[in-house]
Amino acid sequence: MLYRRGSSKGQNMGIAICKWLGTLAPSLMGALVMYREYGANWPIFVDFKFMPLMKFLIECCFLFDVIYIIALYRFMKSKEHLNPWTRKPLPEAAEAE
Repeated sequence: MLYRRGSSKGQNMGIAICKWLGTLAPSLMGALVMYREYGANWPIFVDFKFMPLMKFLIECCFLFDVIYIIALYRFMKSKEHLNPWTRKPLPEAAEAE
């Protein structure tokens, strides 16, 4: 959506980071439940043979969330000359105008 629109309108770093945390939190909660309720210790839990599809999906979502955060940050700084955290123009962009 970021590159298709050619604008970060309707998107910001807060949304991107919350999306990433929204992937991370249930993943950690699932690991905690597996440990507490089913006794899946660390070596069993990190073994890819244990729930491989779930681990693959979690890792893919996590990776794409990080890629999105980086892409949004770079897009806002280089293409739109905005501070990614405040959405205000960067000082060098204001001087150029």
